[in-house]
Amino acid sequence: MERKSLDGESRALNAGGFRHPMERPLLGICIVGSVVLFAALLLVAFNSQTVLSFFREESIAAYRDESPEAADLSDEEIIALLPPETTELLARIESLNPVAILLGPLAVLLLTVWAMGREYGKLRANALRITARQFPQVYAMWASITRDLGMKKVPDLYTINGDGVLNAYAACVPGFRSFGALYSDILETCLRNEDWDSLKFILGHEAAHIRLGHVAWWYMLFKFVFTFPPFNYIIGLPLGRAQEYSCDKVGHAFAHDHDCKGLLMLTVGKHLYREIDFDAHMEETVERGGLWATLINLSSGHPILAWRVNAIRKGHNGGLFLRRK
Repeated sequence: MERKSLDGESRALNAGGFRHPMERPLLGICIVGSVVLFAALLLVAFNSQTVLSFFREESIAAYRDESPEAADLSDEEIIALLPPETTELLARIESLNPVAILLGPLAVLLLTVWAMGREYGKLRANALRITARQFPQVYAMWASITRDLGMKKVPDLYTINGDGVLNAYAACVPGFRSFGALYSDILETCLRNEDWDSLKFILGHEAAHIRLGHVAWWYMLFKFVFTFPPFNYIIGLPLGRAQEYSCDKVGHAFAHDHDCKGLLMLTVGKHLYREIDFDAHMEETVERGGLWATLINLSSGHPILAWRVNAIRKGHNGGLFLRRK
């Protein structure tokens, strides 16, 4: 179904068509990996004594094979001589509790509800909700974007003092509501400069996080295990980078800003972003590349800003691990 957007164009965007091609495969790995890990832990927990006996016997036999002088020692004496990592593993197996494992996903979900609820509460307590009466032009833009993305209900949108920090984000209180937030310096800059393209890009980017399910409880639940090292470096963080590339494309579809001012604002700040020599910046950060910049990218849940700008400018899917010209 098509809708009339603020600029008069008839527009209905399929946000899923803008997904980075690696987003779903990485999410699939998270889902399968989480289910397999959960099932394996349950299996070991329900058979902990059998598994413990097996590892104990294997560890004792291996120690006797490597140390002939241990032939006359009892099993308990050998257990006391095993390396710390082996005894720690045996202790962990023995301590596995099936009930605790079954309640683990629920605990993660409740923790998510608590964290997101606090974030929403902070906005309700200390931020300004943008409505048809508060910054009506911004609200109309947000409402138009979210409806163009197929949302039946317009998520709440807030602006909050960021003390000079330039940022925006979207989140969701599971079972309650989704919402977006703009730090006040971004909103002030866009309004003062009448920079509607940057504002559309930022609002479209955050709305895409909601529409693509990035803030959904199940998405965060399956990602949870992969937020810890070493899995985060090979799965969790690359998935975060893929999400950002996906949302950038959606934001660009609304803004059509080939100069990507909404991202350049994050690069040099609210006063200088319109003064950048764009081609020189791209040549320095993308064409020349650099080992250290690549390492920074690998350790972040967001791609390097210049790589994000380049992906929009070139119309390709940005690199998750290495730069793509």
